Amino acid sequence: MNIVSLGTDRNVFEPHSAVAKRLVRYGAGVDRYTVVVPCGKTQHLRLSNTVSAQGVASHGKISAFFALYFFLRKYFDSEKYDVLTVQDPYILGLLGYWFSKIKHMGFEVQVHGTEQNTFLRKYIMKFVLGRAHAVRTVSNRLASELKQFYGVPGKKITVVPIFTSVVEGMHERAEQKIQEIEQGYPFIFLTVSRLVPVKRIIEQIHAVRRLLNEGKNIQLWIVGTGLEEKSLKKYVKNFHIGQSVVFFRWKEKNDLEKLYKQAHCFLFTSKKEGWGLAVVEAASYGLPIIMTNVGCAGELIQNRKSGLVVPIGDLEALASAMREILENDALRQRLQTGAREAVTHLPTLEETLRRYRESWQKAIQL
Repeated sequence: MNIVSLGTDRNVFEPHSAVAKRLVRYGAGVDRYTVVVPCGKTQHLRLSNTVSAQGVASHGKISAFFALYFFLRKYFDSEKYDVLTVQDPYILGLLGYWFSKIKHMGFEVQVHGTEQNTFLRKYIMKFVLGRAHAVRTVSNRLASELKQFYGVPGKKITVVPIFTSVVEGMHERAEQKIQEIEQGYPFIFLTVSRLVPVKRIIEQIHAVRRLLNEGKNIQLWIVGTGLEEKSLKKYVKNFHIGQSVVFFRWKEKNDLEKLYKQAHCFLFTSKKEGWGLAVVEAASYGLPIIMTNVGCAGELIQNRKSGLVVPIGDLEALASAMREILENDALRQRLQTGAREAVTHLPTLEETLRRYRESWQKAIQL
């Protein structure tokens, strides 16, 4: 089976990046897997014997659309594929639908979330999904949304969470964290996220400020960049809590692992989310989770079993959950164990690859 994917993640051209490694795993079960990505320059990179990445020079969304169109029109004259898959149901979806139709390929649409859907985006998404042969998404919650609001038949949908392996050797680290708290070290809340409005990082800062005013010995570590970075830092500065709220730029995987291992609890306050990969990664490190009722909440993270799930936008509930995690050692330890155990029940790499092939097979058959 030969697969071509239209994507947006330029990190695929960094062989040691998480996305590049993930593509190599996903391409292991097919004859050929090619991902085409609009980027700053034309480039080609072979990631494995079966997986390659093709960069198409473009600048901006409109430029990317036309650059991809002219590149693909020429590319498909000489290259033959069985399935065309797109990593978003909008502009890439329109291109994917057109070329899959005229080149007689199966058409698969990936849906990782619907957090920024304007009226126009919803219209395009519904149009594209209505013409897809197969739809792959990351959670049962999102699958239900696709059926209810976009009319996608259940038989077309395959649910495949993003594969995450459990980190070994964290039991000993959990014991060390207990000792750190007992010895008076700050209790560290960690969040890893794009700093954009939908992630509602400001609520975490408000909650931390409230707990600091109660005399709690805590810190909030914020890892990420984005549109709200300056305004969030300004808020922290204005309220003189800079020693307790620490910002980190995006980290290499090894550096991020160190932060996961040092933190005592993971926060996730998004207003809307397809799955929540950062939550899964944090759980794999044995961190107790506090998250809003989005994405993998109720599916992977179950309230008071593998985390604390709070209503979206409820600052009082968020602060209360943080206070409870901070003060209740037994609960914190139970949620640590529950989070790690929950990750072990996610699909294995083999099962993940099987579901990918199942979706691609649907695309060919339909």
